[in-house]
Amino acid sequence: MKKLGLMLVMAMMAVMLVAGGVWALPDLGTGYEWNGADYWTITDHTTGTYADGNSMFELKLELASYESSFGIYTVDDVANPTAVETKFEVFDKNAEPSDFGTEQSVFFRHVSSGWQVSSTDSDSDSDWTNFDINFGFYFEVYTGGSADTSMEYVWFADQQFNQLANGDSVDTDIEHVLIAYNAEQYTARIFLDDQLGGGDRDFTDMVVAVDDIAPVPEPGTMALLGIGLLGLAFIGRRKLKIEE
Repeated sequence: MKKLGLMLVMAMMAVMLVAGGVWALPDLGTGYEWNGADYWTITDHTTGTYADGNSMFELKLELASYESSFGIYTVDDVANPTAVETKFEVFDKNAEPSDFGTEQSVFFRHVSSGWQVSSTDSDSDSDWTNFDINFGFYFEVYTGGSADTSMEYVWFADQQFNQLANGDSVDTDIEHVLIAYNAEQYTARIFLDDQLGGGDRDFTDMVVAVDDIAPVPEPGTMALLGIGLLGLAFIGRRKLKIEE
């Protein structure tokens, strides 16, 4: 009973992550549900000549005054993460959605030293970066717009790592990155709220879609945050439909 009571209290805290405001969560569309996983892995282990698999990322939407880059990152231990190890940029801050789709494939390959990642299916070792098969998502925010060359802060799917450009922790009690998942199609959508302190909480500042991925199981944590996000969905005052 004590453990159940603690989980219920924490679930309520997840609903009220940001004081003084109500989250206006987007309408996800058919087949998608909010997912509390911070870390993900690829499901496609067959695509590529020199790669062992890949995922396709698409920049779907960007409705923000700031510019943001997007990428994936690794940690020291996904079961008990204490530090970010490597970041790999997928879209730079000047990338914009387009009618034809702004897409970027990310390739993974396994070598004797472990896993590597690349933006191209290349036979050149110099095109590959040491990485991991399990990863999270991050956004770097440039408040000065497209001409700004210095990012101000970084928001991670695992909010404990949220930080200013100098590495100081900030907004570690606020979710800036939400993820919805379609388990039948192995596709996810990653939603950003970019402003320091929580912003307007509409989570449309940047939306990235990705295929051929699945959550790394986090028993308890995923279920708990899922309950919290379900509560947020009920208290959201307005919705934005993301076109399929």
